Amino acid sequence: MSGPLYLGVDLGSQSLKLFIIDADLKPVIETNVQFDKDLPHYQTTGGFHIDGNRVTGPTLMWVEALERCFAELVRLKAPLDRVVAISGSAQQHGSVFWKRGALAHLQTLDARKTLTEQVAASFAVDGSPVWMDSSTTTDCLALESKIEGGADEVARITGSRAFERFTGNQIAKLLRTQPEQMANCERISLVSSFLASLLTGGYAPIDVSDGSGMNMLNIKSRTWCPEIVNLIAAEHPSKAYNLGARLGEVVESFTCVGQVAPYFARRFGLPATCSVVAFSGDNNNALVGLKVGAHDIAVSLGTSDTIFATLAKASPKRLGHVFAHPALPGKFMAMLCYANGSLTREHVRDRAVGKDWGKFEDALKNTAVGNRGKLGYYFLRREIVPQGGEGVHRFNAAGRRVEAFTPEEDIRAVVEGQCLSMRLHAAELGLECTPSATRIFVTGGGSRSAGIVQVLADVFGVPVYRDTESSANSAAFGAALRACHGYRLLNHGLTHADSEALYTSLISANPAHELLAAPRAQHHATYTKLLPAYAALENLVMNGQAKL
Repeated sequence: MSGPLYLGVDLGSQSLKLFIIDADLKPVIETNVQFDKDLPHYQTTGGFHIDGNRVTGPTLMWVEALERCFAELVRLKAPLDRVVAISGSAQQHGSVFWKRGALAHLQTLDARKTLTEQVAASFAVDGSPVWMDSSTTTDCLALESKIEGGADEVARITGSRAFERFTGNQIAKLLRTQPEQMANCERISLVSSFLASLLTGGYAPIDVSDGSGMNMLNIKSRTWCPEIVNLIAAEHPSKAYNLGARLGEVVESFTCVGQVAPYFARRFGLPATCSVVAFSGDNNNALVGLKVGAHDIAVSLGTSDTIFATLAKASPKRLGHVFAHPALPGKFMAMLCYANGSLTREHVRDRAVGKDWGKFEDALKNTAVGNRGKLGYYFLRREIVPQGGEGVHRFNAAGRRVEAFTPEEDIRAVVEGQCLSMRLHAAELGLECTPSATRIFVTGGGSRSAGIVQVLADVFGVPVYRDTESSANSAAFGAALRACHGYRLLNHGLTHADSEALYTSLISANPAHELLAAPRAQHHATYTKLLPAYAALENLVMNGQAKL
């Protein structure tokens, strides 16, 4: 066989995966390393080190996982010599702090030695703060208090209000609490640009899409916001910390940031001319991997539920996030992330019918659509949307709080409540469904439930599909597809202005969509009528006004 191949790197919370596709975007081969299982010497739990509300990932573990995966592809005789471009996906918001002198190490890697041993002393801060970290509340409040207009203005500029996991607030905390280590830091990377730096043998720039998850980037100008960068830099005791220089430039996500370092060519057989396209975040890559078009919506039904879609214009609010789009210059990606996803559904299932998904499905079939006006809010974990929601709240059709539903009503209430919340808050970010044009693509464990998927279709009033080729590896596939996209832009005489047309042609080629559920008009009307009551009761719950 011959022809070009494209490689996607996917560094998630619990594993690192390499995923190769061919020119027709068909999977060729993949391999992965599970952090807890395969790298037990780092002593992680779920891929992390957890110390109260401080959560970090061992930076060196990610390095070792990367080279182990490449070594495994060599062992499997994967055709790495045909890989013409690489891009990547990494858990959003995480950060890596390179020590002074680290660049020299990256530029002089010896292919006779392991990557891990050569970069082991290259990091200024022990452990990389990751997305689960919530230790920066003080820094978030400080940022919003120092920007005129507060949280709303921070959201307008950066796409999100200040969140604990966002990188800028993590940097502010480290400048306060570890000033000596941060003074010894010569470059700050996101986990995505860190991986690209390893592959290119030099500091790779942060891309605009993943950079939008830092509370530091102006998402409309696609450049760092000087006011916020300077406010964060001022947290260092020296009051002269050059944060901008340590962040480096920011580039469009489809930019070629270099070729693979000689180390990877000599040690693993990649072509010396193999291009590296800017790496980006996992959700950003999943948007691409699920082949979400201009009018489509993607919903991931996992541990946390996530909804994301493309926006022509950005109208950020306090709830949710707006990022620069990873493939379309001048456009945006909207995202809502819910803390209460599959674990909450499973909790309600267990209490109602035991660990029996069959009975869960039966409950959805045997209860009335709309639950006869009964609404439930199930915040077993502190919720993100709406921010700070806690506890379980049930209401009858008259809007009065009640202590309990029947077990079957509880099941319908948790599913309908989650779907109604998605529709309500997605509309606030500018996501409007057009039945003739919009499709929902689902992924995650919850997408295997026919009942949940049907409620989703009825609530939004649009058909729900699964991409049969990419849904299980959406971030990894998205990274490989972005490698193809960036490579073709670079090598086919195309410009940034051609990016959208090329992206559209790629995601439209060889469709592999399976229809899971079609909306039913009468049931969509029921949910549309119920939505104002859902919104009003959510507001009462969040303001503590809902009474028995």
